[in-house]
Amino acid sequence: MQDRWVGQKVGTIVTSGSHAAWGSHAEFTVTAANMTWVIPGALSVDIAAAIPVTFGTAHECLFEFGHLRESRSVLIHAGAGALGPATLQLAKRAGGECSRPASDDAKLARLKADFGADVTINYVKQDFVEAIKAETGGKGVDLVVDSIAGSNLTRSIASLKYRGRAIIVGVSGRDSERLDPLAL
Repeated sequence: MQDRWVGQKVGTIVTSGSHAAWGSHAEFTVTAANMTWVIPGALSVDIAAAIPVTFGTAHECLFEFGHLRESRSVLIHAGAGALGPATLQLAKRAGGECSRPASDDAKLARLKADFGADVTINYVKQDFVEAIKAETGGKGVDLVVDSIAGSNLTRSIASLKYRGRAIIVGVSGRDSERLDPLAL
């Protein structure tokens, strides 16, 4: 790759089948140029290190497993962490119609203003399944990215349209309720 040189500040991709399967935390390493990305000068290494984890996970959820395409609708849970905003940004960039639940109106306003959420739902004031059904004329969304799980996952499935997809990417809600297969 022509835009890389020895000593340049870069991030590296670490996978189980890669050259660096022995670890992921190093200040200096030797690696192939095609396994790196340039870290812009103004961006700290600390911030840059989080990008592939967060945006890589969001990309996998939306496109690899969720098959999101333009004009498809997606419900994205857990906006307080890094994954929610990253997922929203990638979905919007791909032309998806995004709905985001959150627990207060200030968070919802930020999701709409800063990240472009099309529909915001205050789940403290309104059931998100009912809100999604109302917003979609009773059809539901094409895709749900659920990092909360438990009883939220069952309700996420209820918000899907026929042949929709639910992507589970964590259990941040710590709810021990198991998914009843009949919900599928």
